[in-house]
Amino acid sequence: MRFPAAVAAAFVLAALPAPAQAAGCVWTATGLPVHPNVEHERVTGMSPDGTITVGDATNIDYGVLNGILWFGTTPVGMADPNRGPGVDNSPWDVNNSGVVVGYTYDNNTGATSSYRYHSQDGTYEWLPVPNGNGAANFVNERGDVAGWIDDGGEARTVVWRAGSVQPVVIGRGQPAGLDEEGRVVTTEGEIFSPDAKTVWIRDRRGAHPQRYADGHAVGVNNNGEIVEWGLHGNVTRVIPGAETVEAVNARGVIAGLHADGARRSWAIWTGDQPQDIDGYVVGITDSGVAYGRRGWDAVLYRCG
Repeated sequence: MRFPAAVAAAFVLAALPAPAQAAGCVWTATGLPVHPNVEHERVTGMSPDGTITVGDATNIDYGVLNGILWFGTTPVGMADPNRGPGVDNSPWDVNNSGVVVGYTYDNNTGATSSYRYHSQDGTYEWLPVPNGNGAANFVNERGDVAGWIDDGGEARTVVWRAGSVQPVVIGRGQPAGLDEEGRVVTTEGEIFSPDAKTVWIRDRRGAHPQRYADGHAVGVNNNGEIVEWGLHGNVTRVIPGAETVEAVNARGVIAGLHADGARRSWAIWTGDQPQDIDGYVVGITDSGVAYGRRGWDAVLYRCG
């Protein structure tokens, strides 16, 4: 689960030592302008065209997470979801039309509420789920949303089709990603297509899919290898020297935790060569902009 309680672990990992000499592509960080009345900002998603960025930050007065936006470099706050005190708002993804998906988390009850948020008019479209718990994680340009629901203590991947608030259950696990064709890869190794032609990843190499983008599903096994699979479920690459994987894009650029002997640092792999970075990356657009956090600042990384 990627609930606010788990965010603290990412903050600790983001404080790893500064990177060593870069190898291959040189990724350079650029900070984003700050929002008023919040602190500890981070980026969690970006539209494919790079015009809209989403994230969250801690409200200085109330100590909960607020959803935040940047239109280009202009910081804008998301509208209050009106879910009551003690509620975190965690946006995950945004498309070129400004449709944001994410969830709220009530720290008092443990309940979540998934949503589409329409940034053009500041309205929330709530996505009800059976048993009340789950999260919306990914949105494509059509407006399909992939997420998961809690089914008696077991996570199940679902899709809310564009224009609908009714979840369609795909299978066990959580979504690793959603593409423009409506395909969803799950953490259980299912490659789901809207035409119902499901493919399973059989050659797991001790890993399971953690992130997916347009033909590239990636995970990490206990041998410290990044394993990549294609849409037919076949292994397409094995890259040594990783402990976690956090992001991949349609060109196969990967971000995660680089392991070099006893040393650990966040890194971006370009052409299978890692460059250690001073920060923490959670996503990479297909156009090649990586995003996340450096220290307590929201940052973008570009390859120069």
